[in-house]
Order: sequence, then structure tokens, then C-alpha cells
Amino acid sequence: MFTVKTYRRTLANHVIIAMLIISLLSVTIDLSLTLNYLREGIVNPQSVSFCYFWMYIDYSLYASGMLLTTWASFERHILVFTLQYFRSSYKIIFVHYLPIIICLIYPFIFYIYTIYFYSCKNNILNFHTILCGSPCFKRESYILNWYDMLIHSVLPCTFIVTFSLALLIRVIKQKRRLQQKLFSWKKQRRMIIQLLSIACLYIIMNIPLFIIIFIQQCCLKTFAIAEHDLYLFYLYYFLLIFLPFVCLGSLDNLREKFKKFKYCFRENSRQVPIVNYQRTLYQQAMSMAVMK
Repeated sequence: MFTVKTYRRTLANHVIIAMLIISLLSVTIDLSLTLNYLREGIVNPQSVSFCYFWMYIDYSLYASGMLLTTWASFERHILVFTLQYFRSSYKIIFVHYLPIIICLIYPFIFYIYTIYFYSCKNNILNFHTILCGSPCFKRESYILNWYDMLIHSVLPCTFIVTFSLALLIRVIKQKRRLQQKLFSWKKQRRMIIQLLSIACLYIIMNIPLFIIIFIQQCCLKTFAIAEHDLYLFYLYYFLLIFLPFVCLGSLDNLREKFKKFKYCFRENSRQVPIVNYQRTLYQQAMSMAVMK
């Protein structure tokens, strides 16, 4: 998707490319730090600057991924049903590129303030806890805590479900309405399947964690703490690992490329025994000549 020009120029792939970049950064940086913590059982190095950096990267990349998926769920409605809306360069810049840029930049600006510049009365860091605990603004600011949870977690997940179901319903209705023009939907089928697959992946990996966090914030602070710390917190990393494969499965001509790769692999594997056989014959001939 990154190297093929036709994939890069397709409007529907731009937000997917941005999501894959966020996923790559999360796997290489955030997941690596998490695995190092699980291996050693303690945050290393044990410093305030490192803890702030880890919190900042984790929260910013997670929020960017959620916002990008939300925008992709909404933009698919425009790309599938009103693609002519993007004929003017003005609309492409302000309706297509600008939301993607905002989804990428806004979380990093928000968490710069809340993690680095927000003044805390009791800034407690626990080096025996993942991420050194939670940022202090989540404990000391009721408004910022709820804003962070709603804007970056709950509402995006709700919108992803709503927009995805609405897209599926609209597609079914349009197919029934325009049965004589079913061939036109073949071009949009991969784009719709791609969005629904990504949306299902985000929902499955995030809904259990959201439910527990919401109950903890509203009713019981000790509700399912063990399950949250031991299992549900790490579901997001499975999302990052599976996301590239979901995007890969929706690319055009993927089967043909795999067939070519499989054919080349078979040809190379067939040539190896021939080379070895020729070498053995040559060695036998040389040994017989020496014996004579």
C-alpha cells in the first residue's frame, strides 16, 4: 500500500495509511516498552521523564487510532454514495485531508498539556505498575478525566458502531433499490468490507475494556480490577498486530500476487536439488580421478 502509486493516490486508502503508521509506531515503541516491563517486572529506567514519555506515547497513539477509525467510518459514506463530492481540490483539502491531519495532531497536543504541563498536587509514579500508573490529571481533574474518556474512547467507539451499521444498512437498501445496477457495487465492495472488518476489530478489542472503565468511574472503583490489569489492558495490542492483516486482505489483486510469489518459490525450490545433484556428481568424478 505504501509503495504502489495507485494505492497511495486512492482517497479511501489515505486514512488507512495513517492508521497503519500509528499502528507501526505503537508496535515499535509502546508495545516494546510494555514487553520490556513484563519481562523485568518493573519500569526500566526508573525516571520521571521516561514515565512521562511512555504515558504520552501510549495515550496519544491510542487516541489518534480511535479518532482515525471514527473518521474512516464516516468518510466511507461519502466515498461510497457521493464520491463526486470530492471532485474539487478545495473539498479534497478541507473535507478529506484536514480531518486526517487533525486526528493525527490533536491528541499529541492535548496530551502534551495534560501530561507535561498540567500542574498536579500529588504526582505519584509507581515503577511497579505499567505506564508508571495513570497520569495525574485523571485523578485530580474530574472534567479532564471525563473529557478524555468520552472524547477519546467512548464516543469514538459509539460512532464507529453507528456509522458502520448505518453504512451496512444503506448498502443493503441501495442494492435492493437498484438491482439492475449491481455491477457498480463491485468497485465499492472491498472498501465496505475493509471498513467493517476494521470496525469489528476495534469494537471487539475495546468494548470489554470500556464497559469495565465506565463502571469503575460511575459506580464501583474496584470493579474487575484484576481482570483489567491482567487481561483487558493488553487487548489493544492484539488490535495493532491484526490491523495490517485486515488491511492487507482488502487490497486488489492480492491473490494474483500471492500466486506469483508461490510460483517463484516453487521454482527456486526445484532448482536447489538440481544444483546439489550436479555438485555431488562433480565430487564423485573428482574422487574417482584421484583414486586412479
